[in-house]
Amino acid sequence: MTNARTMVLGLLLLAVSMAAPLHGQGEGLKASEIKQISKLLADVRAQPKYPTRRQQAKKDKVLKAFDTGIEKIRKAHKDADILTFVDSWREVFAAVDAAGRAKPPAGKGRVKAKEKSARKVRGREQGFEYALYVPSGYNPKSRWPLVIALHTEGATGADYLKEVWINKKRCPKETYDQFLFLAPTIGERTVGKDRKAQIRIEPFSRDHLKGVFWCMADVLARYNIDTDRIYLDGAGKGGEAAAWVGAMAPKWFAGISVRNARPATSGHFSKPELLNNLKGQAAMMVVDRKDGAFSDTAGQEDLKRIEHMKEVGKLPIEIKILDALPDDKSRRVAKGKQKVDPIHDATPEIAKFFAETRRDVCAPEVEYITYDNRLFKQTSWYIIDTATADPKDGSMASVKAKVDRETNVASFETHNVESFRIWLNDKLLDLDKPVKIVVNGKDVLEKKVERSLDFLLDYNRSNAHDPSLMAVGMLRVNVPAAPETDNGDGEGNGDKDD
Repeated sequence: MTNARTMVLGLLLLAVSMAAPLHGQGEGLKASEIKQISKLLADVRAQPKYPTRRQQAKKDKVLKAFDTGIEKIRKAHKDADILTFVDSWREVFAAVDAAGRAKPPAGKGRVKAKEKSARKVRGREQGFEYALYVPSGYNPKSRWPLVIALHTEGATGADYLKEVWINKKRCPKETYDQFLFLAPTIGERTVGKDRKAQIRIEPFSRDHLKGVFWCMADVLARYNIDTDRIYLDGAGKGGEAAAWVGAMAPKWFAGISVRNARPATSGHFSKPELLNNLKGQAAMMVVDRKDGAFSDTAGQEDLKRIEHMKEVGKLPIEIKILDALPDDKSRRVAKGKQKVDPIHDATPEIAKFFAETRRDVCAPEVEYITYDNRLFKQTSWYIIDTATADPKDGSMASVKAKVDRETNVASFETHNVESFRIWLNDKLLDLDKPVKIVVNGKDVLEKKVERSLDFLLDYNRSNAHDPSLMAVGMLRVNVPAAPETDNGDGEGNGDKDD
């Protein structure tokens, strides 16, 4: 009888343990605790970095209040480490990020064409102009999705928004009014008070990239944006740019739409393997007409290549080929000020595609390939530190990652990479157990990573515009030497970490 009762009790305990949620995926802080930590942290962040003597007294009081509040909440969760509550901390950081945006902005419901993001560069003002649309129903107390729209040659950001998106004749208001829109104008020069400080923008250059991200940073600082719902859209050269920015900075975007353009297969950005960076990251919709960018022989070959990559790599890519427009007049009207047809009749479907797509910053399988590791080196939860990828000689570097949470193993395949860092939380791996790192088939390290509140807060502060990123620890990984370059023992040098 005793053995039977023990067996039943064991089965019950096993069932309970199997039903229990994984760290960071079901447990969490109470709403009141999230609100309390958010307020305390906002007060801490509001203190001056270099306070006066009087300010220091207030800063010390605020820091003590934060420490006391955290300690009380920790005691309330005595059976669990509150640093495992990944989603709760994302809510905390989102609330802190949104602080100070309580007033509804002016100009809702219309395209504002002459917004500007400007900074001092070597003592001179340099900036970029952009168009902005804030929907009439925007409430800064809620988090909103953002679409970054990239125009083609011969147009401006405002032209693109008014012709392709914010156009009741072509797109229902309820379709576009669910997003904020940012449309950088990437013309021949940057803007600024001093013409001598203005720089000519070359397509797919560092300044082209800055033109997108400076403007995005400006909008993220002013509006309550859900950083798990940021999307890229573009037509023609703007479509190529959307594919380029999305593939090389996939940690930022949930979805990309490419209209009447051949992503990663033509022009300057003719590196189709970079589309593998979408895996586990941004979903892409490629939209064309039967007489569009893929209509010639080279285009058909490119389309087959993309479809093959999608199938082999299981990439989140959708391809839509619409009918050609019936005559020259309809094609001319469709173009507007854009150099190519932006396929405006696909806009409602693209909006639906965006609305159904969210970013996963803890995707268990991701890949990052770069042709320039000085400019592009980071995906969602790891960064390449040392590598040999150079656009001058065409060399590439890559890190392919896969996490198995059941075994607590993170496996990596690398090419032309010497070292990288991994940011960790309990949604990615169970930090109650040792984390095992395998690189190119070799066991590199096995270590228990201690969760750190200081690391969590510092990481968030350095990524203040993206509160969804949450890490409580980090590992540095040195890639073991290839067999022919080993020091005779075949063990490599991958046993160092922080």
